[in-house]
Amino acid sequence: MDFKRVYVDSEKKPKKYNYIPAGSETNLREYKYHGSDTSITYNYLLSPLAEFLVKFFPKWISPNAITAAGCACSVSTYLVTVYICGRDTECRIPNYWILVSAVLYFGWLILDNIDGKQARRIQLSSPLGMVFDHQVDALHATITPAFLAQAFLAGKERLYLLAWFIGGTPFFFATWEELYVGKMEFGALNGASDGSLLMGLMMFALGIIGPDYFSGNYSEDIKYREIVFVIVLSSAVAISVLNVYNVLQVSKKFEPYLKTFSFFYISLALLLAIYLSPSDLWYNAGREVGLCIGFVFAKEIALIQIAHVTSTKYKPLQWANFVIISGMILNTLTHAYGINIFDEYRAQLVLSIAAFLNYAHLAIYLPLEFAEILEIPIFRVPRKIYTGEKQT
Repeated sequence: MDFKRVYVDSEKKPKKYNYIPAGSETNLREYKYHGSDTSITYNYLLSPLAEFLVKFFPKWISPNAITAAGCACSVSTYLVTVYICGRDTECRIPNYWILVSAVLYFGWLILDNIDGKQARRIQLSSPLGMVFDHQVDALHATITPAFLAQAFLAGKERLYLLAWFIGGTPFFFATWEELYVGKMEFGALNGASDGSLLMGLMMFALGIIGPDYFSGNYSEDIKYREIVFVIVLSSAVAISVLNVYNVLQVSKKFEPYLKTFSFFYISLALLLAIYLSPSDLWYNAGREVGLCIGFVFAKEIALIQIAHVTSTKYKPLQWANFVIISGMILNTLTHAYGINIFDEYRAQLVLSIAAFLNYAHLAIYLPLEFAEILEIPIFRVPRKIYTGEKQT
């Protein structure tokens, strides 16, 4: 049996799709992940729980299949919410579905820790698994804040799209730090473990007591949910500042900070849509704008990680992402200044579809390219690993 077969016959191997820079294949094969998490949440809850549960997973289950199951939990939350509410982000999400979403959320969180344990257990750790895992997390960083904002009854407020910064900011800077420091180290308090646990607990609280309390006013102009948002966003920004500090310790050059251009350019497009859109895209097309930003952001995270695992330079906003984000900016600014060449919503819808197709191409072909170079399967565990048979 040929255990190096990916998903296709050897005569029909997938072509190179140019996500992996030419000449960096050796670096990719030699890559070793370095990282740690010193938080109490991880070391005394998430990690021990994953160590216990992974024993119940047969060895023939691929780590990437576990990661995909976690992705299904996140995507299910989003799709069912859309089914219940449609495009209406003002729709009140039923308490029972908030509770079910909390269970799905913890399903993702637990599976997100089990996949790595399974990979080490059956000795199938690889750059493919790491990038795949982080891609699911990058999508999750867009889905969960949006869901929570709507669950908090902030779906028709600017808060709905501003909530993206809660997940996007720390995720980008942690990935960016890994690129320049060479490892991903989470401190005693971090967003990956402590923040994720807090998000899940907030979901359960909303499902049990309902969102009405948080819709009340703390003062004449401030709602309780706005206080929660400011506290959580401040924590996310503080963690990101620490990421910048860590990079500063290993590099005095200005180049790493120029590479954050992608994050700030994406942020600019989002903020312009929130505050300058004459047709109030943040109100009338919150889901479309959020998905557009989310797909572009997830691909940008993939490009950073490709640079990391191949030891090549990260080039912010390759042409497709740059065109989509520039299109968002131009769409908002032209309409803000009265230049109505295209309908603002329809233009945004086209950009959102383009962002989805752009990301879908990466999601399909990047794993194939990784698998071909590394000569490993994507969702299959070689029989010799779980049966103990010798390769013939």
